[in-house]
Amino acid sequence: MNTKISASEWLSTSCFLNSLLREFQDWQAMDLPERLQVQSGCRQGICLTLSKHPEFSKIWIPLQRYSVVGRHRYSLPGYGEDSRQQRASLDLMHMATIILGEEGIVGINEAEQRQIFLQRLQDSRDMIEESLRLRHQDIVDSFDADLTFREAEQLLIVGHSLHPTPKSRDEFTADDKSVYSPEMAGHFPLSWVVADPRYFHERRSEHFSRDWIQELVASDPSLRLHVPAGFRILPMHPWQAEKLKQHPALQKAIAAGQVQFLTSPGDDWYPTSSVRSLYRQHAPYMLKFSLTLKLTNSIRHLLVHEVERGVQVYDVLQSQHGQRLLQEQRSLHVICEPAYAMLVGESSELLHESIVVCRENPVHRDDDPQPLVLATLTQEDPLGRGNLIVRNIEGLAVDRGLTMATASRLWFKTFCRVALEPLMVAQSNFGILLGAHQQNLLLTLKNHLPDQLFFRDCQGTGYAEWAFERLRDQVQSLDLENGNIVSHDMAVYLFTYYLVINSTFNVIAAIADSEVIEETELLRELRVLVQELIDRQPFDNELLQDLLQERTLMHKGNFRCSVQSINENTSHNPMSIYTPIRNPLHEMQA
Repeated sequence: MNTKISASEWLSTSCFLNSLLREFQDWQAMDLPERLQVQSGCRQGICLTLSKHPEFSKIWIPLQRYSVVGRHRYSLPGYGEDSRQQRASLDLMHMATIILGEEGIVGINEAEQRQIFLQRLQDSRDMIEESLRLRHQDIVDSFDADLTFREAEQLLIVGHSLHPTPKSRDEFTADDKSVYSPEMAGHFPLSWVVADPRYFHERRSEHFSRDWIQELVASDPSLRLHVPAGFRILPMHPWQAEKLKQHPALQKAIAAGQVQFLTSPGDDWYPTSSVRSLYRQHAPYMLKFSLTLKLTNSIRHLLVHEVERGVQVYDVLQSQHGQRLLQEQRSLHVICEPAYAMLVGESSELLHESIVVCRENPVHRDDDPQPLVLATLTQEDPLGRGNLIVRNIEGLAVDRGLTMATASRLWFKTFCRVALEPLMVAQSNFGILLGAHQQNLLLTLKNHLPDQLFFRDCQGTGYAEWAFERLRDQVQSLDLENGNIVSHDMAVYLFTYYLVINSTFNVIAAIADSEVIEETELLRELRVLVQELIDRQPFDNELLQDLLQERTLMHKGNFRCSVQSINENTSHNPMSIYTPIRNPLHEMQA
């Protein structure tokens, strides 16, 4: 990191640039002009050619490390070059404003879209800066102690490393951010709603008969709730509860006392890295809520067809098909979502803004190795010390008397066996597609090595058409109309982006950031795993073959979604937001 700029500026600019360069191809990696080499201390840089800017013809961004998988490391600031080859330094907002005016780089965008995007970019940068200020000591301590589940969730300071506005929170006030944001170490008691049964809807898996809401109440002895006879009770995120009090479809019921919003001290719950999921150590379940809040690419409302997928996953894993997967892949644990509940409006409409999902809680005790979210392990340390994966590799090297390069290879090989193999087998031999991006994957570490994998967030789970044919008689909740019985093409998009591009490429980049091993060596190790799985002749090896043979992979267009204010969750054609990028696994065979 260049010490001339703040950590928040460096981190935010890195996310912006990596997201931009991943999706848009009008740039070159080349030697910097000599003067910039001296100024930046870097030989190479990224050059963006401009056509519309009245002052600058090029933007130069010095590179500390070029990344084959797209997570470059920069020496900032960047520089704008005019027609006389004079160069002026550019901060994030100035650079972004220039780039957004270049349709040849980012495509067509309207003035209003640019203004919204720039505001989100500034909000995200400010959020990172405030988090760094507030959490400085926690960040310092994170490299010197074993993290707990909650600590890892709340130390995801930067967020999505290839998203231009990873920490924007459009609808949150400053006070909301401090209370409800995980990176601000937020914690708060739940709100509760009691409702006449006609205003209450609940759905559970046929294999899940527990009264999960009453279990939640019973697990918190400090709760004092008055529930009228015959009424149903619903836990609620307090921020969303305030929104629901104004919902037009509830006004008559609220006025008549048929829906009541209660407050009770209760024990504190902690927002996890997704913001809308909450954790309390001694609760039997975690909770996931609808939030009328835009995070990254979507308004975070849960939709009925999405939460139905959690019920489906629970049913599938109870089937012979699902049980065989879990028996074969002992390192894989799925954190299931077997039930959900919500309010019903005056006209019997289900109010998706009120949905709460019951999620299993596997983290109850202090003494077990706790699952840590992969995104925090791969995150650039804001204090410039590398990342937590490299920190564990250093510990592994010391414990076993290994070189850092040897320890790096061992760590990645173990990650491949513990994390990637089960998810690839789930797809190729069982037709189950888990939305395994790095915020949905959690690792336990034993003696500094990956040991067990936990997958969460079942709303993105899909099934191959051939798997549906196998399961339709065993699992009654599977439904062709639910949108998650996917074609081969859709499976390619989902599988390659989430597991390979989002998760695995970030792990590779994080390991290589130590500069003791090349990304290409780790990519070769990944090829070895994929080829080995193909050689086992699974039921469906086409997708695995594509990983090795196709020249391009499909990447979710986070930059374009952000610039054009596309709501990913309600897009009529989800595949339209994906864009092809070079496939480094294919290039490894040359």
